[in-house]
Amino acid sequence: MVASLYLFSTLIYLQTNRLTRNTDLAVVWKWSIDDRLPFLPVFVLPYCAWFVLVAAVFLWLVFDRGQKRRIYRHTAGVLLAMLLSALIFLLYPTYVPRPPVTGDDLVSRLLLFIYASDEPYNCFPSLHVAIAALKGVTLIRYGPAKIWFRVLITVLVVLIMLSTVLIRQHYTPDIVGGLALAWLCDRLARLIIPERLVQLNS
Repeated sequence: MVASLYLFSTLIYLQTNRLTRNTDLAVVWKWSIDDRLPFLPVFVLPYCAWFVLVAAVFLWLVFDRGQKRRIYRHTAGVLLAMLLSALIFLLYPTYVPRPPVTGDDLVSRLLLFIYASDEPYNCFPSLHVAIAALKGVTLIRYGPAKIWFRVLITVLVVLIMLSTVLIRQHYTPDIVGGLALAWLCDRLARLIIPERLVQLNS
């Protein structure tokens, strides 16, 4: 059931990306700081770390029986983020022009693969940022209560967020929007699935 919800939300994202691409309504929304930020292709590595983070948190919540029903609360937050962002993408389509990538090294080829796999639309809010934040919050909230672990997760999530602007997948407003979306969806998920339901035996 949980896996099917993830698949459903991914299909929604892909569909909205198709609907908003090449539209005359798409706007470039950036702040002055975006013109001063460097283009650093090497940050495609933390950008791709997002996929590892998503899979790791999902598998941890599924197979760690001590987490009980937290997988449902977490999935509710992610699904809400996907649905709300899809609505925003359709109502306010945004676009990020991409710089040319001329290198033939591994990093350049990986970045070109990311560019080819994902249209430069569906930018505000950044779903990459929102889901990374939700994953990070879940790990810090329910994972090991160790300072080193929490620092490691925080650094990873921050690097993922920075990567979105440093490889020109997003602009700064998209990061702020993604964080706001993560906060809202986390709050809503905790209301929809309160602690008493989370603590029930599976």
